[in-house]
Amino acid sequence: MSNDLTTQAHFLDARADARAEAHLNTIHPLENKGFFPRGGGVFIWTISGIALASCGGGGGGGSSSGGRARTPTTTPPTTTPDPTPTPDPNPNNSPIILRDTNRNEVGSYTASVDEDAFVGASVVTIDASVDGAAQGSTITYAFVGGATANRDGFWQIGADSGTIINAFDPSGSVLDFETTTSHTLTVRVTYDADGAGTTGEVHTRDVQVVIDVNDVEGIRFKNADGDVVDSYTAPVDEDAFVGASVVTIDASVDGAAQGSTITYAFVGGATANRDGFWQIGADSGTIINAFDPSGSVLDYETAERHTLTVRVTYDSNGATAGGEMHTRDVRVVIDVGNVIDQSEDIILMQDGNVVDSYTASVDEDATAGPALVTIDASVDNAPQVSTIRYNFVGNDQGFAIDSIDGRIIQFTVVLDYETTPRYELTVRVTYDADGDTRTTTSDQETRDVQVVINVNDVPGASPAIIPDRQAFAHQDSYDPDELGLTPMPDADPSAG
Repeated sequence: MSNDLTTQAHFLDARADARAEAHLNTIHPLENKGFFPRGGGVFIWTISGIALASCGGGGGGGSSSGGRARTPTTTPPTTTPDPTPTPDPNPNNSPIILRDTNRNEVGSYTASVDEDAFVGASVVTIDASVDGAAQGSTITYAFVGGATANRDGFWQIGADSGTIINAFDPSGSVLDFETTTSHTLTVRVTYDADGAGTTGEVHTRDVQVVIDVNDVEGIRFKNADGDVVDSYTAPVDEDAFVGASVVTIDASVDGAAQGSTITYAFVGGATANRDGFWQIGADSGTIINAFDPSGSVLDYETAERHTLTVRVTYDSNGATAGGEMHTRDVRVVIDVGNVIDQSEDIILMQDGNVVDSYTASVDEDATAGPALVTIDASVDNAPQVSTIRYNFVGNDQGFAIDSIDGRIIQFTVVLDYETTPRYELTVRVTYDADGDTRTTTSDQETRDVQVVINVNDVPGASPAIIPDRQAFAHQDSYDPDELGLTPMPDADPSAG
């Protein structure tokens, strides 16, 4: 059969007669029965993808005629696979729409932050909105998922802005690529139509936020225990001697070049914080309590805390120019401890015993005027010119106190057990070593003490008559205006 095909079939020439061309188009492509059609015509075979044709004359045995020809072919349509479908950013049809920085609608957020990012650095912003939001409506943001440290430690979110920042972690933990390469948080977005959270329409939507931590081969800080940190906190007593070491900034660079240097300098904080109270070793990173040329001294009552910023500079070539340089800033918080000279502690006494507070009782019909209780304060080894003064802090509730001897009396208050069975007062004791009570100086100390006055119920009793305030002793030392008291109204002896 193959020999017959070889001898009987040949390629049609492009110039084949019109009859053969027309006949070719009437034959069903590839309808191969292995013989010429009855009555002559054109037959097509395909051999290894090549179309072969032959023309036969009447009776099926005539010689072939024609030459080479191109056989029409049908190319199947090319199909391109559909790309991976984009996830629906809002599958639950929430009215709260989330968008990225390009204003594209999204269903979640991904951001990155360097492990040495400074505290307060903005990481990502959750941008939520509601189409047709009511006037006065609000959108707020809060963490609802993730580890506690992820919410309250490394990260904080603006309740109104939706911006997540790298936050200061009170536990001392810091971002560290080697410890955790990624943090996953969940933020709850709340839309309130009336902004008050009462009668308005409220919708919430939770959104996942993934924050990847970038590995940074740079300057690292460690504390005295060798733990990696990104800030320092240290205490110092207000009476610390000049030159006392407070804290050391310990910076290093992994793979530091031979001959490289690390230096330290202040770059933030008030001038006095850098050049006055504090000095830092340029090579050691040790901060000391320094002598302030202005004469200022550490004083807890003036400033309980000092916040500094230290810039650390790494130079791969040291003193040689042209080296690779890196800088990193670190926050240093110094807490000043309150120190009171033990020889000048304010001591409180009652009935010969040291006390921390006072309690007294009085019958509701007691005669007004006598002392209900006396605040007895003293200071050991006090200078002869020193003074101790007493005054109420807050509401005196109608009682009065002698500013010199600390006696508390009933002043404008009418005692009545059924109305008020108990009074709580606060008295401030002020000790001034130089006796100048009108000037706040470093040699002045104060102490607040609680005083409780219980009113005793007396069956059938009538409220006591309040005498004229001249009954109060030491009037020459008692200034009711300074104590915030009002003059005594005239008492009616016939009153109830």
